Amino acid sequence: AIRWIKENMNYIIKMGADGWMGDFAEWLPSDSFLYNSKTKKYESGLDIHNLYPVLWQKVQREIIDSQTDGIERIFFVRSGWFGTPALADVVWAGDQRTSFDEDDGLPTIIPIGIGLGICGISNYGHDIAGYQSTTNPPSDKELYIRWTELGAYSPIMRTHHGYMPLLNWSWEKDEETINIFKKYAIIHSSLFPYLKTMSKRSAETGIPIMKSLSLQFPDENVWLIKDSYMLGDEILVSPVTTKETYEKLVYLPAGRWITIEQDAEYISNGEFFTIKTPLEYIPVFVREGGIIPQIREDILTNVDIKNEYSVSEEKLRYRIIKLFLGMDNSFTEYNGTKYQLKMVSKKKDEKFISFTVNNKSLPICLEDRNNCFMKTGDRTYSVFINSNTTMEIVSSDEVVAKFSIESDFDFDMEIRVYY
Repeated sequence: AIRWIKENMNYIIKMGADGWMGDFAEWLPSDSFLYNSKTKKYESGLDIHNLYPVLWQKVQREIIDSQTDGIERIFFVRSGWFGTPALADVVWAGDQRTSFDEDDGLPTIIPIGIGLGICGISNYGHDIAGYQSTTNPPSDKELYIRWTELGAYSPIMRTHHGYMPLLNWSWEKDEETINIFKKYAIIHSSLFPYLKTMSKRSAETGIPIMKSLSLQFPDENVWLIKDSYMLGDEILVSPVTTKETYEKLVYLPAGRWITIEQDAEYISNGEFFTIKTPLEYIPVFVREGGIIPQIREDILTNVDIKNEYSVSEEKLRYRIIKLFLGMDNSFTEYNGTKYQLKMVSKKKDEKFISFTVNNKSLPICLEDRNNCFMKTGDRTYSVFINSNTTMEIVSSDEVVAKFSIESDFDFDMEIRVYY
């Protein structure tokens, strides 16, 4: 059986497949018997039930790792047991209901992700808008958009047509859905260097990408929170997972938090805040000191695929760094690039902000966006510089913070400073 399935997998790889969905494998009949060719004995399906998906993943891992053409391939699964984290590239949540129901709908996605993270599985995703519609109506527009927002701020973002593809809502149903889906697909893609860094760290340390607030902020208020999570160390995500919810109570651990989209500031002593949540908005926060590396938002894919669209190395190396002032912090990317933020002064005069590089003041950007800066919001600035340098943030002639970049690569970057 193993030889037969490996032959088939080799065949589809030769046809051009870069991986597959290793669906199912957990539904082994309890009254079945399996022949163990090593012990020459039969074993019951009940005894082998937990091990069976791991055996299935082992076969998939072996066939992918046996390829010698240098092409990166993955497979993803929905079941597992002891050994799965070392075998499966991606695990997804299974066949949720296309609903807001608490038993098996959208609200289950976060607890499943948090639980898998504790078990050592970090590369986690889910079917946007769910799959199963046999006991409930198909997905509607509200469900699809709310699930899309959660998908964008998940380690893996993945759509699915569902059990009733002609009846379920989908990204192309109307103009508003297209625009919202495009917005969040771009957000997810642009987070590539941040997410890949967190994934690499997870493989090395076991610390999950999607994690309970209690892992990072173990105060007594966070243990029962199941509708918010940390995405890596820097980003707090609190999706809307209930129907017709346009205001949400969001718990923010102690500190100063800034919304990643609206540039709103919250000073928390470890408390709940009422956040407005229109349909197209998901509450996402970064604590002061946060460093978020992203790729350019116009990159459609960072995979080397043979079609009309191709992206240059120069574009892929370009970084947009979201930098939230307020606390010392450092961030080392998967490729070794190091970012370090050092606060020098607490002085805060938002009317007189300037930037220097190598003791030279940067001019305000005109047409050429290179070694210059521009004001982009009430408390936000964009600074355009090169890598391997140190930038100083100056307020009323006093250095407030220093931000340094060290890399083996030479690349241009835009630093979006949240003051």
